[in-house]
Amino acid sequence: MQQIRPKTIRLVDFQEEPLASGRKMLHCIFQDNYGAHYKWTPQWKGEHGVECLFFRALATEEYNEPEGVWTSELKKAAESIPPLEAMQLPVKIHLGGMTDVGNQHVLRIEILSMDESVSYDSDTRTFYIGSCGVRYDALKDFLLQACTVAGIEGCECIYGGRVFEGSFSYSEQVGIALYVRLEKWNERQRYEVAARELASNIRLYLRRILLDFRALKQGFEES
Repeated sequence: MQQIRPKTIRLVDFQEEPLASGRKMLHCIFQDNYGAHYKWTPQWKGEHGVECLFFRALATEEYNEPEGVWTSELKKAAESIPPLEAMQLPVKIHLGGMTDVGNQHVLRIEILSMDESVSYDSDTRTFYIGSCGVRYDALKDFLLQACTVAGIEGCECIYGGRVFEGSFSYSEQVGIALYVRLEKWNERQRYEVAARELASNIRLYLRRILLDFRALKQGFEES
């Protein structure tokens, strides 16, 4: 009779797979103690989704030891995960058009007023989402460092409905527009991927700033 060797499997990495549509798919990479690798592509909802896994883990540890250390840690983790409502941006990130300017393409990404108004102070180079200030230069530096897209050659911020060298009509919604200069490519798909990644990183940056702002504001209100 063949002896079954016990396995220990642990999560070792996350991988993002680019799709032909320009979207991405998230994979969790596991490895057992014999070196074999396994890939899991999780869903948030569903019978075997991440949300279900988290709450099943909490229920299991509460069953094992109602006041145990792991129950306490899981509850802390649950409290630290911001509500899904807080993850909803109060502004709209809109991918605008693209135009040729000399030997570059210029992509427009708009941050538009929605639940919160968007305004811009040109003297301090700060735009405001409601009363939360976001330094434009800090966002620009983050985009240039965080994006893996090659060929980003600069970024400019326009506010108040102006147009870039007469090439764009501005959205009717009030907000600001970021004009990202890209080197010219032959493949249109590269621009679509670049646009998605830039917009995704803008959302990531704004969520972090807004969550920090709300936490600080709540702390002042409670003190």
